[in-house]
Amino acid sequence: MHNRRVMAALKHDRKKRAANVGDVMMEKLVEEEMQEAWRMLKGWYRTAKDRAPKPCYDTMAKQMAERAELYANVQAPGAPIPINIEPFAIDDSVPKEPEIRAVVKGMCNGRAGGASGIKAEEIKQWLQSMLMEEEKGVKGLGDNWWLFVELIRII
Repeated sequence: MHNRRVMAALKHDRKKRAANVGDVMMEKLVEEEMQEAWRMLKGWYRTAKDRAPKPCYDTMAKQMAERAELYANVQAPGAPIPINIEPFAIDDSVPKEPEIRAVVKGMCNGRAGGASGIKAEEIKQWLQSMLMEEEKGVKGLGDNWWLFVELIRII
């Protein structure tokens, strides 16, 4: 019971303070003291909650009708867009290792790694390590390259 009275009193105080500030702001606007009126408004704006007001049912119904109309399946206006080229087959086979080497050599350095975070410089380093393994016969230098090639083939 006591909490309800306190909450009601706080609510009443907030309303009274808001009304008082509104009155003072109106006086400042009449006196053309825009800076002071804006300062008072900012003080109340800063304490406002970051949430949208509750929509009314009429607004929601109107919005739903607009969206239903917007997303309705309609026939495209005019004739279909002509295709002026002959379709051709695209090689969709698993790439061979020499093809992957050629693509990696042509990659540009200094680019963002994308979702994987792997940069072109790192992939080129793996290729370089694999080439050193082939030249010097040291086992294990090209392991990252072969994992990369396997990953590309799986993808």
